[in-house]
Amino acid sequence: MPRPMAVIGTSFFFTLTLLCGGGIKAVPVCVIAASAGFVSCVFSREARENAVIPAALLSIAAASLFFEVSYRYDYLPAIKLSGENVSVSGRLADLPAVSGEKYRYTIKCDSIGDVQTDGLKLSLSVKNKLDIEPYDKISFTGTVYPVGANSINSQNYYRSRSVYLGGYTNGGITVTKTDDRPIMYHILALRKSIISSINSFLPTEEGGVATAMLTGNKEHLSSAALEAFVDSGVSHLFSVSGLHMTLWAMSVLRLLERLRINKRLAAVLAAAFTLFFIALTGFSSSCVRAGIMTLVILVGRIISRDADSVNSLGLAVLIICLINPFGAGYVGLQLSFLSTFGLLTLSPAIYRAITAGIKAQSRLVKKAVLPCAVSFSISLSSMIFSLPILITEFTKVSLIAPVSNLLMVFPAAVCMFSGGLISVFSHMGVLSFLANAAALISGLFAKYLLFVSRLLAGLPYAHIRTGERYFRIWLACSMILTAAALVLARHNRKTLRMAAALCAATFLVGFISFDILNIGSSEIKVIDTGGGSAVLVSKGEKAALFGCGGDYFARDSIVRALRETGSDGLDFLLLPRSEQTESGAAEGVLSLSGARFLAAPERADMFSAIDLKHGISYSKSFSYELWSGFKAEYIYTENISAAYLDIDGTTALIIFYPGCDVSSLPQSWLAADILICRAVPPRGIDASQFGAVVISSSGDKSIKAAKNINALGGNAFTTETGSVTVRSRGDSVCSIDVT
Repeated sequence: MPRPMAVIGTSFFFTLTLLCGGGIKAVPVCVIAASAGFVSCVFSREARENAVIPAALLSIAAASLFFEVSYRYDYLPAIKLSGENVSVSGRLADLPAVSGEKYRYTIKCDSIGDVQTDGLKLSLSVKNKLDIEPYDKISFTGTVYPVGANSINSQNYYRSRSVYLGGYTNGGITVTKTDDRPIMYHILALRKSIISSINSFLPTEEGGVATAMLTGNKEHLSSAALEAFVDSGVSHLFSVSGLHMTLWAMSVLRLLERLRINKRLAAVLAAAFTLFFIALTGFSSSCVRAGIMTLVILVGRIISRDADSVNSLGLAVLIICLINPFGAGYVGLQLSFLSTFGLLTLSPAIYRAITAGIKAQSRLVKKAVLPCAVSFSISLSSMIFSLPILITEFTKVSLIAPVSNLLMVFPAAVCMFSGGLISVFSHMGVLSFLANAAALISGLFAKYLLFVSRLLAGLPYAHIRTGERYFRIWLACSMILTAAALVLARHNRKTLRMAAALCAATFLVGFISFDILNIGSSEIKVIDTGGGSAVLVSKGEKAALFGCGGDYFARDSIVRALRETGSDGLDFLLLPRSEQTESGAAEGVLSLSGARFLAAPERADMFSAIDLKHGISYSKSFSYELWSGFKAEYIYTENISAAYLDIDGTTALIIFYPGCDVSSLPQSWLAADILICRAVPPRGIDASQFGAVVISSSGDKSIKAAKNINALGGNAFTTETGSVTVRSRGDSVCSIDVT
């Protein structure tokens, strides 16, 4: 078996990825299937001699059992500590993270309630910044809950960082300063100093770009700038991984060798720097993966052996998964692994295809074209292998990414390197003036990156939305076709090329035809916010939001839904009532997306900060034409809060709370095509008469209400299993999907 770590590590990683998404119930299936396959291999001479399939099957079984043990003896005992009025004490383990209008502090808990927890991590959310330094003691009494329980992506992100619990409190928080500072404190202090140094010399958004590329901290970037980098396909520049690790580790190695230090000693020192850099960036999964691969290369230099890159990648993900099996569920690591695997395996073939006709050209042509061919092949291969994640998780694919990377990767490296020099020079006394020169270089290149990302992101079809069911069907069919082509490729090399061409052709034909068929269509999305009211209406780049409430994760759900529409912000936001279920996420949503026009029925304490910052138009009844073909009306009284939407002839009635008295509503409203309500339909209304009913779910009672409506011949849906999207064109409903 030529690449044992590649086989074992990849099998281990993909098994844990499946289990993180499918849950603990999938473990027996994986173990039984892998064991049965291994037993069958024992009786196959070819399988025994090859060893690849038996090794993969054993890895699958081992990963499944490892997940079972970690889940039952690590994760489950932690979440059983959840509850209200729970006392928590521990130490701050990291720098605070800013999330919208809130701060999140990662605490290594000494105790939760009466249980000694020995370093169990908890993410504390507070509205105001605390006066606390890493490793200071902290204690509070509040609500402790399984973090990310309402979002599998959020849950997998926190579990990948070994954070199983979240917490918040309405009471006081006690902070005790301490002089007990482990080595990690000084690394965190250095990270804070780097961010502070860059921001002091580059306080503008250019500094935010340099900081994000150097440390992965995106707090100083506007949502619009970040979105431009995502849409242009270069958001990986802000994920500290292979590019960053290679630049810094190899720069240190080359510097040491130029100083005539022994090559083996230089490799040892570069390896030490690599470990330091991993710690400096907060042990992110992508950075750890890149760091391990870099360490393997450096160890190879020490022992005078060349490292196999694919084998190193398998070893890297295996080590990450052995440290924390839940790390495989994090989308960032999945994306990092797939893009790197594509770079290592597919990029050389693409490069050969591009440069096949350049060999006979002049040296000048080669110097101009070959570097571009390298960049293009790396970007295209990474994008192709990343498609499963981009389509299913991010629901967006940047078609301009190969061009963006060609134009931006080298300038990004210069920006990041000079940004690091700002921090170095600013602490060098008489040489601190050099920090100004480094800031000038970093700022100019950051300005270039911002300009190019916005320019490319604004081009027609620079990126496409892939949230529709068609793309998932295409992805599944393409993966099956590719697998079949790989099997047949032993006999005919042209098979792979034909399969690739067919996949690309069906993607383009399907996308273009789908786009043509949906010209002029509108979407009404009832967002799953955990029982709150949030209805997003969109057409093209226009978007309006009616209600902005729900659970703790409502803000993220709403912002994600808005970004999936392709809109650059809200044209209109209605805050129906000053209640958590209808307006609780407003501040967070506005901080990330903004809104051109806000409306609310009356002034309230909940709205005061929003009104001061964004401005609110107050009226208990209104009628607005928000864009051509879309009219919205609203009524608010002591007994009712409701909106009536007319979208190109398709009408929808939104009832914002179950206790509404619908008898005072206009009869035309009660004859709407679609009824949208929260928890259960209000009394006095025959829900079965509507063409469709969408209930923002509040658990079993919502599910029961939907079943009763369907039993009477109605067409009811709930957000219990995901957001409900109604697509319409003119006065007819085209489709209703739950995603």
